[in-house]
Amino acid sequence: MAVNIPEKPAPIIAKEQAGLTNCISCENDEDNCVECDSGYRLFTDQGGVISCETEITECNIYSDEDKNDCLICNVGYYFDSGSVACVTRVVTCSNNYPNCVCWDNDINCVECINDSYRLFEQNNDQHICLETIDNCEQYSTQFKYECQKCESGYKFNNGACETRLVTCDTEYQNCECWDTSQNCQFCKSGYRKYNGNCYKEVDNCSYYSEDFPEQCVVCDPLYNLVQENDDENLEYIPYKCEAYDDNCNSYGSDWLCASCNEGYLLFKTSDGYYICVDEDGSNQNGGNRLQYMIIFVILFVFLII
Repeated sequence: MAVNIPEKPAPIIAKEQAGLTNCISCENDEDNCVECDSGYRLFTDQGGVISCETEITECNIYSDEDKNDCLICNVGYYFDSGSVACVTRVVTCSNNYPNCVCWDNDINCVECINDSYRLFEQNNDQHICLETIDNCEQYSTQFKYECQKCESGYKFNNGACETRLVTCDTEYQNCECWDTSQNCQFCKSGYRKYNGNCYKEVDNCSYYSEDFPEQCVVCDPLYNLVQENDDENLEYIPYKCEAYDDNCNSYGSDWLCASCNEGYLLFKTSDGYYICVDEDGSNQNGGNRLQYMIIFVILFVFLII
């Protein structure tokens, strides 16, 4: 019977055997240290060789490429490459730097002289003071003099947030009032606003197509979606919304007719629906429409859910 013998792990040998400086222990490979003396840290060079390098006091995150570089020092410190150390930030306040009242010893501004100026972080991580842009809600983090988002009613142009002037004219694309970017603010009567433009409304329509803003896809309750015409020049099929039963005066909570107009009588069909018929017993427009109404109710509830 064969017995599986597990492989032996790589032996850990003492630093005296490996001959590595400031290394407590390493694996069988003498260039692969696994633990350093106190005050030292493991560093892997570009060739994959691990060594022990001096710790940089108050360093939070070290560089993976340069053993003498600290990427981020602890709060209250900054890295000085000359002394290879994280140095305490000392804040000085005076008027020696343009528009900056307080800065640290890395010449990094921490406070501007007044509210007319703002801090901007440059590519070298230094902060400087730049003039504020009136009515700017969010500044660009890449470009010094650019506003990424102006306040409502303003747009950015030529280094400033300008007022969106509203012009009103009843002859402009079914729009009564629009701004300087030609975004409609108020549509004419009978038109609705969608994505800054005005589109003709369909009477008694609840929902429109997102692809074709003038195409109704769902009518209001008690109205049926009916194809309006077969115009082949249109990109979409035009629909209109027709009432289910013109002779019905009121509907119940179940959307079935509850009372009829004068001259008509309420009649219950074999399917359990109520329609309005002439006093002589005829019905001109209610029969099939009530069946459509039930289909619409199911569709409408499905869309809401």
